[in-house]
Amino acid sequence: MTLAFYIPVVLFAAEVAGAREALQANISGQAWSRKCTFAVVTEWGAEKSDPARLSSRIRRNESLLDVFAELRVLGEPDDYAGNMTHRMMNDGKWYYGRTTSVGRKKITGGRSEKLEESTNREIESYSWGFCLDGHFPGNEGKTLAQILLEAAELAMKNEEIDGRSCVLISGVTKYGSVKLGLDPEHGYAQCYVLHTKSPGEVYSGMTVGEHPDTVGVGSRTCKMSNVAFQQIDNYFIPVSGVLAIFDGVAVSGEAKWLVTSTRSDFNLEPDFEGTDAFKMDFDDGARVSDYDKPEAHIAYIWDKGDMHPEGAGGLAVKMGKDDFQAAAATSRIWWFLLLNLAVLGCGLGWYFTIGRSRSKSI
Repeated sequence: MTLAFYIPVVLFAAEVAGAREALQANISGQAWSRKCTFAVVTEWGAEKSDPARLSSRIRRNESLLDVFAELRVLGEPDDYAGNMTHRMMNDGKWYYGRTTSVGRKKITGGRSEKLEESTNREIESYSWGFCLDGHFPGNEGKTLAQILLEAAELAMKNEEIDGRSCVLISGVTKYGSVKLGLDPEHGYAQCYVLHTKSPGEVYSGMTVGEHPDTVGVGSRTCKMSNVAFQQIDNYFIPVSGVLAIFDGVAVSGEAKWLVTSTRSDFNLEPDFEGTDAFKMDFDDGARVSDYDKPEAHIAYIWDKGDMHPEGAGGLAVKMGKDDFQAAAATSRIWWFLLLNLAVLGCGLGWYFTIGRSRSKSI
């Protein structure tokens, strides 16, 4: 090996090692998020729709997750039918979701046995602030730092981003292409993202274009910038940032959606004993669906802390056509807010259609 060839190889190897060390530091710096509580306000803007605000409270204990959110369409009165509250959780046995719409007073929802899939869907949505930590839809619960570590090749360079001296690590992964900015002065916390998913790349165990969440979507690019940090104990936590979402692989022109997330009121040593955390609050008599069997069109009755199966004490009821039409409108709005993959001029002007119907209001 000639010296002229040897030196570039050594420099490239050192660059890759440095990139992997930075990614590992980012992952280690997120240990706080495994057990915590925090508040998050997410403001949405989109083409041809009214802006909306989600004010949420997040409680997490390892695999357990509990989210309570209030949705308000800005510029509309408090009794506007598009204003809703929503709660979803993984209690260790079931995933639950429930919605209350101002225009439809009954609380209703459902549950699923698919804990990991359902919890990943929540964490990877843009609505609860986890995108500030590197969680994006379809990445199977992994952060961008984690999926970059799986890449065959990595590139790293120093770059100034939003006035900070950062390291920019890029790679092509099975989940899509990623450019991830990390701030060495803030524990290698995430300060910039450019992430593109295209047809054929992995999306939640399937591929973009194949998975029901992505049919007809094509490529989508997310750009996160203007990140601010807060130091709590030994952790530098991203507390705010702006996410711009573009159709296609290019970041140019006006973003299709603009999402601003602001987190606050952190507790990194929460005590959940004696609280209502991870305990679903359906009222007795609420109509509850089986998310794993949407084709059955059955609404079960919640009674004494359980969802009674069909035929048990005559509590299961067949839902009518009008019930499902009303339920679908709210479900679409909420699943757009969770995964943001389509537009419809109804309510917020946003909806998302998936293979199974989740949150339902009557």
